[in-house]
Amino acid sequence: MLDADVYGEKYQFQNISEFESSIQLKKEDNNCQKISGTFQGSFVFNGTHKLIDPNSPDTLFFTNGTFESELFH
Repeated sequence: MLDADVYGEKYQFQNISEFESSIQLKKEDNNCQKISGTFQGSFVFNGTHKLIDPNSPDTLFFTNGTFESELFH
């Protein structure tokens, strides 16, 4: 899985021993086909190309994230 939150850079999800990555479903509404929850995770620069911006971090940490999604069939 890749993420491009820092403009132009590509990061890859990676578990880091000092940082616990998790996704928790908090609510599931079967009537509306919606789910929501919380997450945290770490992403590391994937190294397949040079950094576009040398000031970009080599690791991104997302903490206390929330999400809500509608499910489609």
